Amino acid sequence: MKSKAKKSTALVLALILLVSMLAACSQSNEKNGGKPNDANAPAGGGETEATTPAPDPVELNFMLWGDKPAGMDEVLAEFEKRTKDTLNMKINISWTPLSDFSNKVKLKLSSGEEIDAVFDAPWATMINNINQELYQELDKYFLNDNYPGLKKAFGEQYVGNNKFNGKLYGIPFTQGYKEVYGYFIRKDLREKYGIGPISNLQELEQYFDHVLKNEQGVTPLADDGNALRWNYGLTDENDYFFAKSNIFTTSLTGGLSATCQMSEDGKSCVSLEMPGDKEAPYPGIPYNFVEISNRWKSSGYFEKDLLTQQNAASMFVAGKAASLAHGISQFSSLNDQLAKAVPGAKLEFFPSSDSQRAQQSGAMKTDFKAFNFISIPVTSKKADSVMKFFDWMFSDKSNHDLFERGIEGVDWIADGDALYKYPESGPRYIFPGYEMTWNPNMIRNLAGMDEQIYKMLDYSMNVDSYYQTPLAGFTFDSEPVKSEIAKVTPVMDQIGQVYASGTMEDSFVKAHELNKKAVKLGLDKIREEALKQINTYLAGK
Repeated sequence: MKSKAKKSTALVLALILLVSMLAACSQSNEKNGGKPNDANAPAGGGETEATTPAPDPVELNFMLWGDKPAGMDEVLAEFEKRTKDTLNMKINISWTPLSDFSNKVKLKLSSGEEIDAVFDAPWATMINNINQELYQELDKYFLNDNYPGLKKAFGEQYVGNNKFNGKLYGIPFTQGYKEVYGYFIRKDLREKYGIGPISNLQELEQYFDHVLKNEQGVTPLADDGNALRWNYGLTDENDYFFAKSNIFTTSLTGGLSATCQMSEDGKSCVSLEMPGDKEAPYPGIPYNFVEISNRWKSSGYFEKDLLTQQNAASMFVAGKAASLAHGISQFSSLNDQLAKAVPGAKLEFFPSSDSQRAQQSGAMKTDFKAFNFISIPVTSKKADSVMKFFDWMFSDKSNHDLFERGIEGVDWIADGDALYKYPESGPRYIFPGYEMTWNPNMIRNLAGMDEQIYKMLDYSMNVDSYYQTPLAGFTFDSEPVKSEIAKVTPVMDQIGQVYASGTMEDSFVKAHELNKKAVKLGLDKIREEALKQINTYLAGK
C-alpha cells in the first residue's frame, strides 16, 4: 500500500504543476474595512530567536458548522503549547448545527457580532455575502513572501481560480477539483447476501431489495433532505451527455442554477433554461431523475421522511441505513465512524457516473474552483492574526496534521508521508477537513482502503480527467435582481425537491406549475439578467 501512497502523492504534485499552467478563472481583492494592515509583516509562524519577545496574546473566534469533534480541546491546547512563543494565540471555535448555520451566519454578520473567521461556500451563502460586502478581501496575504506557508500551499493559479469578481474573499479548501459522487454501501452486508461487487444501478437496486428483505429497521439508502445527493453522480453523467451537445449548466446564486445552450462556436449563450421550464425530460438523457426517484420512493428505498432528514451520515454510520449517497472524499471519515459504531462493518464505494466509474478522460466537469472557504467578516479587526494562523498551519505538514488528524500517537499514526492509520483504540478525533484544512499539497489518505478507492482518488486528482466548461470563471452578480431572487428562490427549492424526492408521479408537470408561479414572481427577469451577464463574460474572454 505504500507504493500506492507514493503514486497518489506523485499524482497530487503533478496535478498542482499542471493546474498552475492552466487558464481558468480570475479574481483578486484586498479590503480590510479600514482595519490595521500589517500583511507585509512576517507571519511569525516559525521559530524565533531567543531574544525575540513573544507577541501580545490574541484571541480569535471561528464559526464552523457541524458537531464539535472529540479531542478538539486537546488539539487546540497542543496548538497553543507549540506556538506560545511565536503566535501566542488562542482560538475559540463555535460549532453550529447544519440546519441553523446559514441563518446564524446572517444574523451574526448583520449584527456586527465579533467573528474573525467563518466557514462559507458558493453553494451556501458566500456569493450573497460577497455581494453585500460582508467579507474582507484577502489578496494581499497570498503569494506574499512574508506568508511562506500560504505561498507554498496556494500557488498563483490556485489563488486566481478562486476569486470572485476579481477578488479573493476566502481561503479555498479542496483536495481535487471535482468530487466523485456515488453510494457508500456496507460491503459486509453485500457479501452476506452473496452479491458480487456492484457495477451498475440495477445491481445497486438488487442490494437495496436484499436490505428490505433481510434487515428489519434498516433503511436501504440514507440521504439528506436539504441536499439530496443521491442524484449528484448521475447528474455528472447527464452533464457529460449535455456537454457533447454544447449545453452547460452554471450556478447563479445559492441553489439557483441555469442551463445554457451555447452557440456552435461557443462564443455566446443562445438561450437559458431554468428548472421547471419544460414539462418533460430532455430526449435521450442518460438518467431520468424523476423516474428513478419515483421508483425508489415507491420501492421503499428512501426513508419515509426523506425531506426532513438533516444528518444522513450519522444515520448510516450508526447502522440504521445500508447505504449513503455522498462523495468519495468522505470515505476515510465514514470508515472511521462506522468501524467505531458497528463492529465488523466494512465500507465500500460505488461511483454512480458511468464514465467516471470507467475512468474516462475528460469526463468530469470543473471550473477549477474550490468547493469550500473560510472568510473573514469585515467586522473583524483581527484579519492579520487569522491569516498568520493559517500561514502557520500550512507552513509544515506536522502543523497541518495536528488540525486535520489530531494528536499523533493518540488519534492517528503516520504510515509514511502520504498515509495514516489508527491506533488499536480506534478513531477518536474526526475533523471536517473541508471546512478548514483541505489542500492539494497536503493529502494524507487512510491506509488499508480498497484498491478501487485509491484508483478513483488518483483519477480525481489527474487533470486529464476533467473538462472545463465555457462558463468556468463566470460569477453571477445577483444585486440587480436581488428582490426577485428572494421571491423566486423558495419556489425553485420546491422544484428541486419535486424532481429529487420521488413524492409524486407527475413531477415534471408539478415542477412546470411551480415554474409558472416563479415566472410571476420575477424568474424571467432573473433569466434576462443572467443571460446578459453570461454573454458579457463570454465576450470578454
